[in-house]
Amino acid sequence: MKSRGFTLIELVMVIVILGALAAVALPKFLDLKSDAERAVVESSVGAIATARILFVTKAAACGSSYASAPVGVFTFLHFDNNNSRAPTCDDFNSGFGSVTPGPVGTMDLKGMKSGIQANPDDSLTITNAAGADTMSFTSKSGRTVSITVNQTTGAVSWSATPAY
Repeated sequence: MKSRGFTLIELVMVIVILGALAAVALPKFLDLKSDAERAVVESSVGAIATARILFVTKAAACGSSYASAPVGVFTFLHFDNNNSRAPTCDDFNSGFGSVTPGPVGTMDLKGMKSGIQANPDDSLTITNAAGADTMSFTSKSGRTVSITVNQTTGAVSWSATPAY
């Protein structure tokens, strides 16, 4: 009677091969959270650039001086945790003096704050220097992320410390 099954050497070889595969694949999976967070930051930067373009375009359609003036980040983004509404021509003509009810913003930062900020209830830190507004916050991974909007050109850039 011949017994069937695996020998000890065959089993050890399978375990060694699986161990080698795990050693190669595991580091790839460990850094997925950082890659995902970086992707959220990059998509937020793109959304902010688009929101600025929409704001300036709406201002031009309404015949407002906001279309040609440097636009600060406060003007077209909505920062608190409430939903906002899109600006109307009345808003542009009144200088955003609350002609119609509700907070105004071409883009709500509510989604970005809840998706990436360590504590979404914290305020974003805003600084202004040399015609550029910079928003800073601490991400869920503990990085300090800064997003800078040039008021004149509309260029949006970002950096993180430590880097991704």
